[in-house]
Amino acid sequence: MASAESEIFRSNIDGNNNNNIHSNNNGENFIEIDDESAIIDDLICDGKRITVYYNTITGNLTWKEIDDGTEGDITFDKIIGVKFNMDGITINYYTIKDGGLSNGNLVSRDIEINKLELKSIDNDKQSQIINMGNTICESINRTGARPKNICVILNPVGGKALGKIQFQKIVVPILEMASVTITEYHETEKSLNGKDIIGDIDIRSFDSILCVGGDGLFSEVVNGILLREDADEACKIPIGIIPTGSQNSLYVSVTGTNNAIWSAICFVTGLRQPLDVLKVLDTETGMIRYSITMVSFGILGDITSDCQSKRWLGPLRYQFSAIKKWISMRHYKVVVSIIPETKDSTSAIDISVDDPRWHVLHGDSLFMFCCFNVSGANSQMPAQVVSLPDDGLISLLIWKESSRSRVLEYMWKMKNGKHYDLKYLVFTKAKAVKIEPIVGSNVNSTVCPINIDGEVIQPSKILVNILPQKITLLLGRF
Repeated sequence: MASAESEIFRSNIDGNNNNNIHSNNNGENFIEIDDESAIIDDLICDGKRITVYYNTITGNLTWKEIDDGTEGDITFDKIIGVKFNMDGITINYYTIKDGGLSNGNLVSRDIEINKLELKSIDNDKQSQIINMGNTICESINRTGARPKNICVILNPVGGKALGKIQFQKIVVPILEMASVTITEYHETEKSLNGKDIIGDIDIRSFDSILCVGGDGLFSEVVNGILLREDADEACKIPIGIIPTGSQNSLYVSVTGTNNAIWSAICFVTGLRQPLDVLKVLDTETGMIRYSITMVSFGILGDITSDCQSKRWLGPLRYQFSAIKKWISMRHYKVVVSIIPETKDSTSAIDISVDDPRWHVLHGDSLFMFCCFNVSGANSQMPAQVVSLPDDGLISLLIWKESSRSRVLEYMWKMKNGKHYDLKYLVFTKAKAVKIEPIVGSNVNSTVCPINIDGEVIQPSKILVNILPQKITLLLGRF
């Protein structure tokens, strides 16, 4: 079925209208529909003669083959970029087939990058084509949302150590189509290196940041930004993600896919998604960390701690450590207090440890406690909680009593999104959370570390506060 633009296009060419028709020196017609629209006829595309209608304000295009009437269209938001050459222009754009299928917990849809090469053997038409290309470029620049000069931070060993290959083969060509310039390029050399790189860099040399890696790298970059002296200015810089990590929880939770092509397209076309950030204060040491996915205590802290020495296993290390901890089946004592959600979820609230609004939510042993900033979906698991990346709330999951059979039941039901009705799970929302581990008093006398985006810290009293829409992602739902 033809689009709305195609219908307009057909009526303007085939119908009786009062458009202004101008002739070039050869007597051929160039139709100026109004101040916003124009038609260029008898162009060459892939060896076929076509007529092009384009909106000079929006940059949207519709074309029709002169010989057989076949139509096509490109909306402005699908245009990656325009390249000028000696005899015309090349418009690079993408298409996505509707009716995407779910591949486990990931959305799978066909995405293609196409090009529309427009040429003319007529000098007068040549200038019209160039003007059309300039119009599209002006429309792109007018939005102010698309990156022009960027800083790339790449983790070459994250996940399956394919980040550099994917960046060169998939991302760089798309950056070139969009005329994006890499002004800063850095590869991390050790853990937390991303934090140091972005913490010391001159942010005036770029307008966007592109992280090529997993959750760990993105967390490092966000921490580096928010711990800068000019954090208020630095956090305005939008950040894109090319998912090459083991789990890619943030990326999957936000987009619903693990597709590197889609991430590159989101980046160059300037799709934007606000992101909340969790501010984690160690009340005993005064140290501040920032979390973008999850803060957890209990079994997940134990699993993450056990994983640290097994990175050589890649993503399998999570399953290996999970099975190991499932066999031991420990519970942990902790006091959890919250400040419940408020009507205005987009404003930050100033919270201290002694704030009178604290409400004790749990004060006994438990199996798992998680503070989610996003849904918890990743490349291996579906969503664990109902959470939006910019809702201004911390989504909590409390798992009190557990057993090996309950863990299996939870995993089975979670695969189908049916774990929310399990009676031994508690789901709630909060504006702030206080976690106070009872060290040395847990059931099996095991010290349980706290997991902050995969970084393990020793048991300590921590305060988790939400910073609503603190960071802007260059991402969109697939």
